[in-house]
Amino acid sequence: MGDTTIEALIPILKGNPRGILLERDELVGWVKDMDRYRAGGKGSDRQFWLSAWSNRPVSVDRKSQQGTVSVLRPFIGVIGSIQPDVLPELTENREDGMLERFLFTYPEPINALWTEDEVSTAAEVSYRDLYEKLRSLGMEADDLGDPVEVPVMFSPEAREVFISVYNEHRTEMSLPGFPRYLRSPWSKLEAYLLRLALILAACRFVEDGTAERIESEDVLRATVLIDYFKGQARRVFSSFGGFDPRQQLVEDCAKFIVGQGGVWTGTATELYEEFVSEVKPERADELSKFLKDAAEDDRRLFYKSETERLKDENGKWESRRVLTLSIENGVTA
Repeated sequence: MGDTTIEALIPILKGNPRGILLERDELVGWVKDMDRYRAGGKGSDRQFWLSAWSNRPVSVDRKSQQGTVSVLRPFIGVIGSIQPDVLPELTENREDGMLERFLFTYPEPINALWTEDEVSTAAEVSYRDLYEKLRSLGMEADDLGDPVEVPVMFSPEAREVFISVYNEHRTEMSLPGFPRYLRSPWSKLEAYLLRLALILAACRFVEDGTAERIESEDVLRATVLIDYFKGQARRVFSSFGGFDPRQQLVEDCAKFIVGQGGVWTGTATELYEEFVSEVKPERADELSKFLKDAAEDDRRLFYKSETERLKDENGKWESRRVLTLSIENGVTA
């Protein structure tokens, strides 16, 4: 469906408990339309969409039909396009989390040449068959026509995988250098991890006829998707959150240390050779000095440099500077 008012949308939702899809060519127009018919230009439409993302109950008073229409669990998918230059207009200078609720696809522009390649008929048929199988899943409704929840459980193995992925996600948010403007998008992606795992699980068990539960493979595949959307979110939010290469370098270093088990020891040259970052300085000594200064500004990052004396293969003593880096945040060792 395309454009509609909330008063018209809720009865449609009531008649379609499995959910509906709203498609808009221009998402900015959709946001601006939220308050078009409200006195003073502000109203509750925007709050409706914020709440609908969380499947909170919604209702509308249909005065012309004498009665209130309520939907216990609204399911609405919104899809559309937007030009990068007008992305900030989705927020309308409100820090209400509207922008953070989107999953963005914002690839690097390419000069696409003409191609005769098309989606194959087999792929279209497979996709349609999958959709029909998902639609055929049973759905009970209560006396008011609202869907009755049916829990889908984790397998023991999937639960352990999810806990591990969840902890990694939370650790990432607590690392030195993690941009403040990404905290809200990351909290929404945490919810999307569960949603995507459930969708993938449903696709798998209607195709394979297996038990209706979430398996490890569903969580891992959802994690791959979340990692993709994290990259897209970084690009979107850094465009008006203010990309800071120094902050990015601190975050990349923190991730490197966590990947080493929480502690790394070696020379400045060894660090420079092992560490990978798009914003890495040109020389090893510059990277070492940067980390020393960063540790002074952020107590979660620990930096120590000391002289170590070792005997070489000929029995002669030699000295070298050894760095010790660790993350002191109560999450890593």
